[in-house]
Amino acid sequence: YAEAVKEIGIDHQLFFIKMTSAVESLLTFIEAPADNLKEKLINLDKNEFEKQELDEINNWLKNRAIRKRFSYFFQKYSKGYFKGGKRKAQHCFIKKDQLNAYIKRIYDARSTYLHNGKPMYLSFDMTMEEAKSWDLDPGLGMMIDRKSISGNEKLPRARWFERITNYCLKNFIEENR
Repeated sequence: YAEAVKEIGIDHQLFFIKMTSAVESLLTFIEAPADNLKEKLINLDKNEFEKQELDEINNWLKNRAIRKRFSYFFQKYSKGYFKGGKRKAQHCFIKKDQLNAYIKRIYDARSTYLHNGKPMYLSFDMTMEEAKSWDLDPGLGMMIDRKSISGNEKLPRARWFERITNYCLKNFIEENR
């Protein structure tokens, strides 16, 4: 966590990578609610698959479980973080019901960056006084390295991710004393 915070204002992509990894290191202590997808896949006829395909399925299941626990960590420990209320520029704030989508987006962007080299679409700090508290910049898309990136891939500002991670870590530590 401390290593990630040092990257704020220096290298935002590295910040997201390190902060996501910091949370991932705690996921062995988190048990997400179970679903029955794994059982359904186990019940498939294994004779229909080659060993390499079974390995790919198992790898996908492991990655899915990690992503699910990552998301659940924020859902569980962010209680009390979102205050609500009316604000100007509503589209620049992340609401409680949007948390899961943005957390999954952060995790997926980090993974895609590390494994495929795809740049992250980051919300950058704005200099306008009223914009300093925004969670997102108002952009709707951008071009990075001649690649078009849609607004649906935009990540929150690094400071938002740091604040919510800090809040969740404090709650996690308090619960596990």
